[in-house]
Amino acid sequence: MMATVPVPLAPPPPDQVLESAARQSPGAGASARRLRAIVNARRDLLSFMRWCWRNPASPLMVGKHTRDIARRLDRALTDLAAGKSTYLIVTLPYRHGKSDMVSRYFPPLALGRLPEVEIILATYGAALSEELSRDARSIFDTDEYRELFVQKLDPQTQAVAHWAVAGRRGKVRAVGIDGAVMGRGADILIVDDYCKSRQDAESEVVRNSTWEGFTNGLISRLAPAHIVVILATRWHQDDVIGRIVERMSNRADNPDFPQYEVMHYKARQDDGSWLFPERFSDEWYRQQFATLGSYAAAALLQGEPTIRGGNMLKVDQIQFADSMPGGMLWVRFWDLASTEKERAKDDPDYTVGARCAVTVTPDGLVRLFVDDVVWVQAEAPARNRLIVETALADGPGVWQGIESVAGYKDAFTELQEILKGRSHVHKWVPHGGKDSVVRAGAMEPCFEAGNVTFL
Repeated sequence: MMATVPVPLAPPPPDQVLESAARQSPGAGASARRLRAIVNARRDLLSFMRWCWRNPASPLMVGKHTRDIARRLDRALTDLAAGKSTYLIVTLPYRHGKSDMVSRYFPPLALGRLPEVEIILATYGAALSEELSRDARSIFDTDEYRELFVQKLDPQTQAVAHWAVAGRRGKVRAVGIDGAVMGRGADILIVDDYCKSRQDAESEVVRNSTWEGFTNGLISRLAPAHIVVILATRWHQDDVIGRIVERMSNRADNPDFPQYEVMHYKARQDDGSWLFPERFSDEWYRQQFATLGSYAAAALLQGEPTIRGGNMLKVDQIQFADSMPGGMLWVRFWDLASTEKERAKDDPDYTVGARCAVTVTPDGLVRLFVDDVVWVQAEAPARNRLIVETALADGPGVWQGIESVAGYKDAFTELQEILKGRSHVHKWVPHGGKDSVVRAGAMEPCFEAGNVTFL
């Protein structure tokens, strides 16, 4: 779908004077090279990033995907000035520069070339959006930028959540994807990492809320001609990008749904090479795949999330040993069960306490050791007696980790008081709350790699 209604956007700044001066200057002169660099920085995103790069401790690294995405965004700006819309999806592994390109440097360049555009920058939360907006604003408000463009920051509107171009219509607004956007317009909409965590990704409620924020909120703010860029490290098959791709594939049912161009870059290329060897070594990539495990790596590194199957923890990979290594901190973690619902079941859940230790190998892989497990089906008083007896038997050198969520917060307080001076009682809030899939997912790579040892 392409809009053709003209919008009041200023044309790109004229470069003819600079080009003429560069041609007339001595070819080998520093001044001529500088003028050519200015011309390029005003015209294309990659040159602009080189000119305005703000992180001297980490030089700008350029890979094939960097050049591809920068060229595509350059064309999108040219099309927008001509009244044509762009719909673009960019999927990249984490740490590959997507936010630098699209969320930090593209907005200042867009406001330099088209100072009338309104930009909405959205992420999973307002805090991240404002952090990216702050970086974009700092680029806009530098001496390097003013060597390229005449635009300046409006002194009356310069908050990180909303800053504007002095004397022009152009502005940037930073919002969470489910934040209020009514009354705000977007010639350019950037949606950067709409999912915060594995826990959110696995929640259908959160995925539905994110989709509603995108479709009912952000998309409704678009100007007649516009740019929509969705960039993400994907977590789940049924995320925003997954739903867009699914709807595009059903054109017969919904012929007017926008057709997004998908730029999909995998960490491990089809020929076995790595996507960004200019920045990351072979060792780094291999460690990431090994640490994440196949399920998470398919999503976060390959951009191809899959539906999780059964048998998450590959118990056939467990190692067995006659003794445990020395010098480790042992902690017995307790997964509690005693709620009214659980007690009312025909087969109540178990309270389980596993004595564990963890080490990290030099290459960053986690190894888990388990030397003892106790369990019981019991109501709270009997359950607590078992925990106290086990803690005393473990001795003061073994910490006791007591789950503290929902109805178990009182259990931690009571056990801490009973064991005061006899055992270190540590409160722990498990990632994912009571969602067993999310909680177990953190250990999936460890089991898959064969880095779990039982006594």
